[in-house]
Amino acid sequence: MFTRRAILSRPTYWLTENRLDFMRAVADYMERNHLNRKKLAAYLHCSPSYVSQILNGDTNLSQEKLYDIALAIGKVPLMRYEDLEIVLQRDSIQCGHAYEVVSTAAKTMPLAPPAPARQFTVSQSFNTRAVAAPNLQPA
Repeated sequence: MFTRRAILSRPTYWLTENRLDFMRAVADYMERNHLNRKKLAAYLHCSPSYVSQILNGDTNLSQEKLYDIALAIGKVPLMRYEDLEIVLQRDSIQCGHAYEVVSTAAKTMPLAPPAPARQFTVSQSFNTRAVAAPNLQPA
């Protein structure tokens, strides 16, 4: 079992989130513009199999390539850095659940009336291939 803090402290969590956001943006672009994988590949000057790899999360894109594709589909790739404590606090407000937050003085501070800290179960490593993009068949 991992706490929300432990999950958010793992690089694989953020890599997976970023990859899924990118896959959704590409799939949304295809849907809005009535493109199949072959047409998107022609637009991006790449092969249809490369588009399939992108949509399935089977490729490890460099940041430069990711930004090239994002800009080509009209998306601005934003990357920002926030304090973990702020993200945990925002999570607890949005979800309506109290999470345990540890201050810099290493004291536990509840964010809401007493409630157990939420626990999450995850595998030791995320498998991004297990989370499939929408099934997009050529038109």
